[in-house]
Amino acid sequence: MINKSIFREYDIRGIFEKELNEQSVKLIGYYLGQKIGGNRVVSIGYDARSHSPILRDYLTSGLNSAGCKVLDMGMVATPVNYYSNYIDFDGITTDASIMITGSHNPSEYNGFKITVDKSPFFGDDIYSLGNEIIKNQNKNIIDNIEKREIDVKTPYIDFMVREFKHLKDLDIKLIIDGGNGVVDTVITDIFDALELTYEGLFLEPDGTFPNHHPDPSVEKNLVDVKEALAKNGDIAFAYDGDADRIAVLTHKHNIKGDQMALLYAMGIENPTVIGEVKCSQVMYDELERRGAKAIMYKTGHSNLKVKMRETGADLACEVSGHIFFKHRYYGYDDAIYATLRMLELIRDGIDLDAEIDTLPKVFSTEEIKVETTEEEKFAIIDKIKELLKNPSSNFPKILNIIDVDGVRINFEKGWGLVRASNTTPVLVTRFESTDENLAKEYETAVNNLILEAKESLKLIKKCLFPVAGYGTRFLPATKSIPKEMLPILTKPLIQYGVEEATEAGCTMIAMVTSKYKKAIENHFNTHTDIETSIAGSSKERLLDEVNSIMEKCTFSYVRQLEMKGLGHAIFTGAPLIDNEPFAVILPDDLCDNHGDGVLKQMINLYRKYPDYCIVAVEEIPPQDSNKYGVIAGSYLEKNLIKVENMVEKPEPKDAPSNLAIIGRYILIPEIFDILKETKPGKGGEIQITDALLTLAKQGKVLAYQFEGRRFDCGSVDGFVEATNFFYQNSKDFL
Repeated sequence: MINKSIFREYDIRGIFEKELNEQSVKLIGYYLGQKIGGNRVVSIGYDARSHSPILRDYLTSGLNSAGCKVLDMGMVATPVNYYSNYIDFDGITTDASIMITGSHNPSEYNGFKITVDKSPFFGDDIYSLGNEIIKNQNKNIIDNIEKREIDVKTPYIDFMVREFKHLKDLDIKLIIDGGNGVVDTVITDIFDALELTYEGLFLEPDGTFPNHHPDPSVEKNLVDVKEALAKNGDIAFAYDGDADRIAVLTHKHNIKGDQMALLYAMGIENPTVIGEVKCSQVMYDELERRGAKAIMYKTGHSNLKVKMRETGADLACEVSGHIFFKHRYYGYDDAIYATLRMLELIRDGIDLDAEIDTLPKVFSTEEIKVETTEEEKFAIIDKIKELLKNPSSNFPKILNIIDVDGVRINFEKGWGLVRASNTTPVLVTRFESTDENLAKEYETAVNNLILEAKESLKLIKKCLFPVAGYGTRFLPATKSIPKEMLPILTKPLIQYGVEEATEAGCTMIAMVTSKYKKAIENHFNTHTDIETSIAGSSKERLLDEVNSIMEKCTFSYVRQLEMKGLGHAIFTGAPLIDNEPFAVILPDDLCDNHGDGVLKQMINLYRKYPDYCIVAVEEIPPQDSNKYGVIAGSYLEKNLIKVENMVEKPEPKDAPSNLAIIGRYILIPEIFDILKETKPGKGGEIQITDALLTLAKQGKVLAYQFEGRRFDCGSVDGFVEATNFFYQNSKDFL
């Protein structure tokens, strides 16, 4: 199973073999080739990780299968990869480039930074690519690693030497720390050609990063370069694993990215400078004071590149050391070019320490990460925005709020930021003030706001599966096999429902079963004999899907001793739920949606309406009303109805509407008290609709017309229809 989480806002990134394996990477190459149009030229470069060349070959096979032509740059720095988009190779120009790199992630990680038509490929483009790949993840891509080797490093080096030839008379000693990344695939050749004096640390590319982690924004990774600078240097530079981020150190200062931008702007006449939301207010104020135009924008290298193109900005920066030059360059982040521009400032007589010393003194925290989940991080930001509309009386006085990326709150003497990371399940905070105690006060106030937002979000973490029924419509097959274990292609029906629940953020799966359903428990458990027998073979990945589910959540089971209807089954599950809101999935209703699953859509809606039960509904032919619970009510907003009436299996002439409840529910805890008092109805069954009607009369039930397609797999016809549909959408399944 391909893990959807590898498709991120700015790039594709995951663990080698576990997530980035032969199948997934071939598909990435193939569907990327399809997306950008076949018969296009794609250049590929890679970093120092041992598995990068393997991923290059997988990627090449996919691209070739899509009709693309592949140019192989070999091991290069990310900015050299970007540079390949701006030159030709014996008359051939590239339409796209892919950099295979895990950047500063641990050595088992890798990933792909993609450029198409000189623009970053990110955001919706990556998510759309991921959806297409997941939909067709069983497609077979043949091996075809045909590629043309090209030399990008030489023209890149030549460009830098021409552009900075005036540095040859610079008489200072440089210390450079490569962090065992790929910066030295070009940098010492440039320095030698410019006759610069330097001492290199950890320049040998080694993807295990034996000396320190290749992230120069982390203070502990700068110990060695600081020591070398103190002993025998005038200025030092440190680089991340793929050389698109830089740290600049003098004997007095570790110059942050926003401070670098102030320095670089001194060499540009009337510049326009873009900074991310984490940048110091000092940078914005100083730029404006000096006559520059300063723009605050979203964090993320892709976002900043696009904004530079949109605004015509000369320069952009991130605090972490991504520096982007459009002035005299191409507008992408290049730590090598940034090094040379800093040396140029020194040559022009600018005293870096003196310039930093003249800046207004402020107290700034480092970037602080607050752990959360992928499902709740953006919801927390939305809730914080809502809470700030009417802050508590003891909250520091707010001057204004900037919400270009998360929430940046400007106070009287500083600011605080909280934003959702686009790459990891964390909230990122940062604080700054002219007074250290005030900075701490702002931090405390915002942290309390985060806690308040978290507590007010009633998140759905438990999903109940009533699966005790006999499945008599599928006899004789279900005499010994649970209906929920009948396969749609190679996955049992129950697994589709559990995948939908985990994708929606549920971490506890509660199943109401019977003594005949032991196979369900066995399915969501390890099978040592099978796993041992297929270890190392191509079949090993076939178990990845179900094994990954077990890593994401826990399973608990309770037996329903009598079959007394859906309401009784849900009531039986009460001990597994405790006193909290929960979801219910009836696996008979198999739902397909290439975006968010039905339950995830409902949970997102529940965050807005946390005091309501929500049922999923769809339009049905009037003659089918006697098969469903049918609702009536008035629309609150598009696709959302406040339920006023609800009838279980009415005859067509008595149906209050053509909107039928399907097997997806979000229920509030008081449903259990109501079910306890609900009397059995027709056939001696306790119906959930009767209990919901009680809540509807209190105005506590909403009905949601979901996006997607439902298959009634409780019937043979619906089961066959679903099988055909999923087969047609996985044509290379067999």
